[in-house]
Amino acid sequence: MMVSGATTHIAIQDLRERGLVNVNYPDVLRGAVEKAVDSWKFFCQLPREEKLAFEFLEDSHGDGAGYELKVADGTDRKENFHVSLFQSKRLQKIANQRSLAFLTDAQDLLDKMEPLILQFAECVEQAYDIQGFKDEVKMCKQYWMLRYLHYFGDQKEGIEIAAPHTDKGGFTLHLYETDEGLQYFCIPSRQWKPMPVDKQQTVIISGLQLQLASEGRIKALYHRVIATEKSASIGRFAVVCFISLENRPGYNKKGYGNTQSHQVGFNYDLPHPEFAKYFLKR
Repeated sequence: MMVSGATTHIAIQDLRERGLVNVNYPDVLRGAVEKAVDSWKFFCQLPREEKLAFEFLEDSHGDGAGYELKVADGTDRKENFHVSLFQSKRLQKIANQRSLAFLTDAQDLLDKMEPLILQFAECVEQAYDIQGFKDEVKMCKQYWMLRYLHYFGDQKEGIEIAAPHTDKGGFTLHLYETDEGLQYFCIPSRQWKPMPVDKQQTVIISGLQLQLASEGRIKALYHRVIATEKSASIGRFAVVCFISLENRPGYNKKGYGNTQSHQVGFNYDLPHPEFAKYFLKR
């Protein structure tokens, strides 16, 4: 298949075996990612009051957009910003001249990601016989969620700066990491393994909704972030994109808690009828 003028091969069967797939970046997408990251780093340097003006608000679909700051004692010390097309107008109304470029670059990134996202969705549809999956993903574009992350430094090397969890949506693209430390809980071996950080590739991992849609043939992948010597000292930047499936049941967080509260890999051997009980129709 062709994506933005470049052939992109997707080893889609890796999803069944590993819960993830490595995909080479089209050049145009890599350029948009790097520009968006530069804008995020600039945004992080703005005065705190400017950043806090972008209040994080949930929407009717159970997602949220805006800025969050977490500076309390503990391991989860970071700032992050969620951007979706659904809430882009609200966010742009708040922006001033210094912060508008960040939101503009985010929207450009979402547009440039679309060919790769839809190619992946088409591969999943064909390989796992999930009828209409590509159209479903495309229809949900306004709810695709970019999450920009900045983990603060002054941490201890080896601690978990992102606790083990699965993502609630259909799938997630790991677009950018400034350092190693991202790990996944291997489905066959049930051991933690490093998830490669490569400027030439993005990593797409499966979420809970994709496990539901595939009737358990694809497992939602547990992953975490460990502080390396470098990130413990100077911090870490990352960008991911969550692709949720708005017309499918969603994970029942109120009934079962967040995914960090479950035993790591609880879903790997769970029969599909039992797994389906964790979801509610929207």
